[in-house]
Amino acid sequence: MKKFLVFTFLFLCVIFWIFPLGVVPSGATGEGIEGFFYNPASLGFNENNAISIDVGYVNRENYTTSLFWGNNLGIVYTLDSESPFYTFLVGAGLPVLPNLYVGYDLSVDYFAGSWKSPVCNLGVLGVPLDGLTVGVYQRDVMGMVGSSLNLSIGLRPLYLLNSSVGTRLSLFADVSLPVNYSDMGGTISEFFGKIPDNFSYSIGVSLDPVDGINLGARLNNWKSFETGIGISTGITNFYFSFNSDFGFSDCTFNAGIRLKEKPDRTIFRPPRESYIVKFSHYFDASSVDRYSVYNIDSFVSRVYQLADDPGCKTLYVVFDHPVVGSVGNLEEIKNAYSYFTEKGKKIVTYINNSFSQLDYLAAACGTRIIIPPTGFIFLSGVGAEFLFFKTLFDREGVEVEYSRSSNYKSALDTFIKKKLSKENREQYTAYLKTIYRLFKEILKRRSFDDKRVVEIIDNGPYDANAAKEIGLVDKLMYYDDFENTYVEKNSPAGLKIVEYARKRWKAEPVVAVFKLSGPVVNSAGISPISYLLGGSYITEKNTIPFIKMVGEDSRIKALIVQIDSPGGDGTISDEIWNALVKLREKKPVVVVMGSVAASGGYYIAMAGDYIIAKKTTLTGSIGAFSYKYVIKKLLEKHGVATDSVSFGKNYNMFSPFDELTEEQREKMKSMTDFFVKQFYTKVAKARGLSLKRVEEIGGGRIYSGDDALRLKLIDRIGGLRDAFDYVEKKLNLAKGSYRVEYYPDERALMRLFVEELEESEITTGDVFKSLMMRSLLLRP
Repeated sequence: MKKFLVFTFLFLCVIFWIFPLGVVPSGATGEGIEGFFYNPASLGFNENNAISIDVGYVNRENYTTSLFWGNNLGIVYTLDSESPFYTFLVGAGLPVLPNLYVGYDLSVDYFAGSWKSPVCNLGVLGVPLDGLTVGVYQRDVMGMVGSSLNLSIGLRPLYLLNSSVGTRLSLFADVSLPVNYSDMGGTISEFFGKIPDNFSYSIGVSLDPVDGINLGARLNNWKSFETGIGISTGITNFYFSFNSDFGFSDCTFNAGIRLKEKPDRTIFRPPRESYIVKFSHYFDASSVDRYSVYNIDSFVSRVYQLADDPGCKTLYVVFDHPVVGSVGNLEEIKNAYSYFTEKGKKIVTYINNSFSQLDYLAAACGTRIIIPPTGFIFLSGVGAEFLFFKTLFDREGVEVEYSRSSNYKSALDTFIKKKLSKENREQYTAYLKTIYRLFKEILKRRSFDDKRVVEIIDNGPYDANAAKEIGLVDKLMYYDDFENTYVEKNSPAGLKIVEYARKRWKAEPVVAVFKLSGPVVNSAGISPISYLLGGSYITEKNTIPFIKMVGEDSRIKALIVQIDSPGGDGTISDEIWNALVKLREKKPVVVVMGSVAASGGYYIAMAGDYIIAKKTTLTGSIGAFSYKYVIKKLLEKHGVATDSVSFGKNYNMFSPFDELTEEQREKMKSMTDFFVKQFYTKVAKARGLSLKRVEEIGGGRIYSGDDALRLKLIDRIGGLRDAFDYVEKKLNLAKGSYRVEYYPDERALMRLFVEELEESEITTGDVFKSLMMRSLLLRP
């Protein structure tokens, strides 16, 4: 039996040597808390955000127990021949360049009722090439317990073949030279002459043969060895290792567990055939929370991810509230659901408490729809309604002085017309036809032909029984019955947005995503706190500083700008456009349009190298208008007189108390024409069109994304997924080889906070009070 155990152990050692693991780290391959024992720069190499517990066992009188929190704090209890002591550790690592890290750690022992002198370690870790790491670190800088200068190198040769498997195999070597600077004596030649007798070394190899299994081994000075195995089940990681000399006279067993915030990809992930997501409010157009299902980008990305997961068969979606807030959201969901169902998978939707036809149409993009027996399907068609105040203004004595690029620039029609103009009716009819086609396309997925779809839309809305009878829904049942029948039966997991931990020895490029949502306004009347934290609008203050930071950040290789804006202030739009054009000289800028990117929204968008829109995106409106209200007659009607003293005959040009003179009307028109010409010229240059052609399609006319593609105002129909495809081809990036970050990130926000506080009278207390209120009360 003893021979069998020895043979088994030696066999495992051989296996571990062939299929080794990262549970045997070094100064060049260690990550996170492993930096406390090797190179401190590793503390910043990967943010594990983990809790780690480790036990090292020699015998009953010799063992250690360790506890680490994140990559910064640790405590070790050591029992050495019945003399216990504690070691407290603190450290940090940070990147100083995209491929260079520095770090330190301090440790102090508490032994026999007293504190010992602290020990300081310093390190540098560089990634000169993909798959190659080099570390230099000094243990015990002060020479308290035994200084050593260490050089480490790590190599992942499979990167030369394929970057996707490059993280599987790692080779490493460490050289350690005892160096106590305070005791260095003799000549330099004497010092180097002693090196062969003093230095130690180790070589090792590690491999992840499959996700979730890690094996490894290391040889130390050809005198001792270490082998280990690690098992990951997602956010929980277990490892076991064995260290011994070749005579097995000095053996140590180690075991540990680590709980990580970001899970590893692992074959031990519990198989899930079904997932469920419950929505209780609208998608947030301005959300940059990559883990929130209310960020439409995150939700859609997760649907695509599950579509490619062979274990996932069904997705359950519950609407407890109107959720799909725009036709743009609907189109994103349709594309993702189509990809999911084309894989032979099912999407079952329960519409519990929604009165939105967009929610129903989103559900119809799936495979089955269930509603309560007392529910309704509010399918009613496509349209737009307009209010006109001309008669009211005439009666009350309010006039509007204006100038605009053409009658298609219709924002003022609500004040100067009594009904839809021919031009406005024409452009909205064309735009709404695109949305109507989308509605019909979705309903055809329910096996209705084109004629039947028109009849169904014309005869809506429907009560539950009628909807079931004509095939708009599949079943009628209360929610508890739905849960009992589907949810509990299939034991689905809650849908979560997952970001897996990365294991890369390379300076990963970053593709930043910047969301611009809301009207374009001047920040002059907005407090710094409001434009940083509140409201959904686009200003020069919450865009231009961050665009400049993107240009300065060497990590960021491309910027994707998501625009959902009807426009607004032309001057501010031009300033943002200019900032993006300057950025485009340094790195690619891709624009993705949301539900609307018109007027000032399109002005900003044309700064992109590549513009992507949805079929239903409302875009164009290339033009401008100027106006002012004149309330002189209104005041006179109510017995209020006005008078003035002025110098300069155009002093009253922008006054609400006087009509414009003919000369002033010409000046207003000239100012409007000047801006429109600038707009046209920039569109022509950006889109490769003649100025005459831009004048023909401009004038403030709106278009759908489909028409904008035909007119060459955009480059393709699609969404964020297509923007990433473009960036990958433009920069020759493989999928998964770069990191996606929403911008501005915490560092950029903090930098702007500091700059604004220096320029304003707002106190730090005001800032944190506002942050606290939003964190506790306002942000979902």
